[in-house]
Amino acid sequence: ATLGNVISSSAAICLVPGHAAGSVSVKVSGNGQDMGVGQAQYTFLAPVDLSATLEPSYGPVSGGTVVTLRGYYPMAGTHFCSFGHLYSTVGTIAQSYLTCVSPPSARLGAVQ
Repeated sequence: ATLGNVISSSAAICLVPGHAAGSVSVKVSGNGQDMGVGQAQYTFLAPVDLSATLEPSYGPVSGGTVVTLRGYYPMAGTHFCSFGHLYSTVGTIAQSYLTCVSPPSARLGAVQ
């Protein structure tokens, strides 16, 4: 079980705990014991290969550089690229690479 915050009569936000790859049922309880009747499925994906290579490894602060990451990427789910604290959606995705467009940045320097 994990704690969450109710944000409206029809929505809640929960922090998803770590879990092995695979699908699980998601149920909601108002008291920690009685679970709701409805349920949804959440799928945990295998981790992305963090040994990926990045080309190019630099670009202008104005953004707009198409960046290719080569490695293994699961095809399912929504993918985002993180450039430090800035995010970009994935343009092309294949099992061995994906592309992102670098976002604009207000500062010079390396990001992680």
